[in-house]
Amino acid sequence: PVEVEVLIAKFLCIGLRHTIVAMGSAQCSTCAEECLGGSETPIVVKVPTFRTTVERALGEKIGLNLDAVDRIGLVIIDIPPGAVKACDDTCPADGDRALQVNQRIVEVNGVVGDADTMFAAMKQSAIWHLVVQRPVEIRAVVPRGDTESLGVDLRYATCSTSLLIAEVEDGPIQDWNDKSSADKIKPFDRIVEVNDTRGSVESLLEAGQLSDKLNMVVLHYE
Repeated sequence: PVEVEVLIAKFLCIGLRHTIVAMGSAQCSTCAEECLGGSETPIVVKVPTFRTTVERALGEKIGLNLDAVDRIGLVIIDIPPGAVKACDDTCPADGDRALQVNQRIVEVNGVVGDADTMFAAMKQSAIWHLVVQRPVEIRAVVPRGDTESLGVDLRYATCSTSLLIAEVEDGPIQDWNDKSSADKIKPFDRIVEVNDTRGSVESLLEAGQLSDKLNMVVLHYE
């Protein structure tokens, strides 16, 4: 198993308590030289899902960068040139089943529930039978006021473009949840935009520095 070093730190400027995760290769992964598309195992989810199959010839690059910080799925960070991009570009009839950034792979060749095992299944096969989640987007404007912390534990891989919400505690975000009649920010959601800024995790964290209000886009997977 890949060892994961977890460093705990408090980010005072943005007011988010966050966990910095230094990921091994099986956690923050570039699958450009690995292998890939359903199985009969039922998946119970609350967001739209689809099944797809992608395969490559031996030696062909797949082109898929993944974030496995949540430990139960593989979130697509980027799709560089390779078999996945070529299939998406040349199969418009299957556009509704094309892999896209920020989708989360929740099953690989019948393997579910453990990101390490799913990643191992990818490396062992040139054909991937996948179940993929399309996240639901939540927009939230969270007043920070004079509080030091928003009461959110974050976890992220340095190569990622989203901040995984590991826990929601008492604070402004929980206050926003209490006032929201529909959308709720929950564990396993991912922050992908802060104050009109997207990109690296460093950019997301910096975007909230010294701001008394956070305009966030959050992706909901559960």
